[in-house]
Parts: sequence; structure tokens; C-alpha cells
Amino acid sequence: MAVEQEVQAMTARIRNLEERIRALEERISGQTIYLEAGGNSLMISPQGVAIRSASNLMIEAASDLTLQAQRNAFITAQGDCRITAGRNVPIAAGASANLMVGGNVTMNVNGTVESKIGGSIQTTVGKHALLATGMDYQLNSSRSVKVDNVFIPAHRSVRFDDILNGTAPGRHVHPHYPLLRAPRRYLTAFSITPVIVGLANRAYDLTTDMLRSRLHAGSLPDEFEIVQQKVAESAAEVQTANLIFDSCLRNNVEALEAGVEIGAAEIAQNRLMASYMMRLSKQAVERLCSISGSRWIFDGHPMQVILRDTLAGATHRSYNWESVAREYSQSIGIARGSGTPIGP
Repeated sequence: MAVEQEVQAMTARIRNLEERIRALEERISGQTIYLEAGGNSLMISPQGVAIRSASNLMIEAASDLTLQAQRNAFITAQGDCRITAGRNVPIAAGASANLMVGGNVTMNVNGTVESKIGGSIQTTVGKHALLATGMDYQLNSSRSVKVDNVFIPAHRSVRFDDILNGTAPGRHVHPHYPLLRAPRRYLTAFSITPVIVGLANRAYDLTTDMLRSRLHAGSLPDEFEIVQQKVAESAAEVQTANLIFDSCLRNNVEALEAGVEIGAAEIAQNRLMASYMMRLSKQAVERLCSISGSRWIFDGHPMQVILRDTLAGATHRSYNWESVAREYSQSIGIARGSGTPIGP
């Protein structure tokens, strides 16, 4: 009897599934595509997944929505595309991601949108694109985003060369906001460096607190005098990085407020000091990690994430010490060939 009841229940579930499939087929045959699930909805294919609609495409999730592909990801709609999630939307593709929509694109997310694309990102929108998030939008891809046939009002656009030269129209609208007169490369040298300097300070505090705690407990580190030297050298590097940062910040603000003309020499000077701050901070963090032995490699150790983020910032090509040093030397007239020296 139990087996018979189980067979009947299974048969009922199969019939219910068949009815849902038929209903889905009927809805897909119309102009709009709906994929709905009371709990989790899963689409798996060993080759590829393509979602296309001749009219509107809507993707909704009450909680998390995940779009993932080992190679390429395609979302195509002739009409509107709407993606709604109650929480987070991770988007991952091993190769390229393509979003082609003839109408409007709307993303309403209460959490975060994270995109990790191994290759290129191509977005083609026929009308308007709207991204509304309750928290953050994070695009983790040093790639280009190309958008075709998108209307951008003149008052919302700015030429890239104006940004580079500090000649954007906003400087006339806000004459008392000197930052708008700054050439882009004059200040972007300090876009990542404050984070790395802050990480170096944090690494120093964590390491010295750890050492004091061990000493208080009666545990003397091996080769204690060498540890003391490492702490002192790291302290000098961290404090020097702090001083450089404070000095550059003060000098830059004063120069912009005074209306000083910013040229290639000033830009090269800032990039040199920013790169050197990075160099000092990276050296200090690496040395402080060595004091912890191999314990810092574990995910639960606070120094692990500090070293990881420090290396990520310090190895950015914009802060390559050799390139920045060469650029600075050329800016003051120390270069191959004949050139007009800058300065006395």
C-alpha cells in the first residue's frame, strides 16, 4: 500500500510538472517571456544558454539573482529588458558579456550588482538605460563599456580632453570650486595611494599590538632584536608615507586655491610622490607580515587581506616606479637627446 501511494504521489507530481511546462510553452509563444519559480529557478546547459525575446524580457527574483557563464553570456530583447532583485545580483562570465536591447533597460536592485567579466563587455541599448540600486554597483573589469544609440543631454556630458586638462565647463559654473580646474592626472595619483597608506598604518598597529600582547604573556619572539629592527624600519616607512601624503595634500589644495597653473612638471611631481608613497607602504606591509611568520597566509588572519589589497594597489601600472621615475626625470629636462630644461 505504501509503494502504491508513493507511485500515485509521483505520478501527480509528474502531471503537475507537465502542466507547468505546457503553461510555460503557451506563455513563451506570446510576445513576452516569463521565467518564474516559487523557490529557486535553475537553467543549466553543457554548451550555452541564450535568452531572447521578440518583445519584452523580464527577470525577477525576490532574493538573490545569479547570472553565470563559463564563456559568453547573451541577453537579447527586441523590446524592454527589466531585471529586478530583492537582494544581490552577481554576474560572472569567463569570456564576454553581451546585453542587446531594443527598448529600455531597467535594473532595480536593493543590494549590490557585481560583474566579473574575463573578457569584454558590450552593451547596446535602443532607448534608455536605468540602473537603480539601494546600495553599491561594483564593476570588476578593467575593460571598456560601449553603448550605442543612447541619448545623453549636453549638460550631462563632458569631453575627455577637458577632464584631462582641467578645462571642463563646470569650472565656470562653480568658480569657487578649485578642484574642477585640476587636470585629471594631477589628482588621480592620489586616488589609490591613501588606501594603501592607510593599510600600512593598520598593518603597523596590528603587528605592534600583537607583539606587545605576546610580550605581556611572557612569550619572547625568536631573534627578538631582528624583530625590533623590522618594527622600527617599518615605522619609519609608514610615518614617511604619512608625511608625504599630508604634505602633498596641503600643497595641492593651496596651489589650486591660488589659481597656480598646473603643467606637466607639477603632474609628474605628484605622480612621483604618490608612487613613492606606494613603494614605502608596500615595503612596510611586507616586512610586518614577515614578523607574523606564515600565520598571515590564512584567510582568518587580518594581515592576509591587508597584504592582498596592498599588492593589488601597489602593482597597478599607473604606479610603476620605473615608469613614473623616468617620466619625472624627463619633466625636469633629464632625458635623452636635446630638450629644453624645465626650471633654472
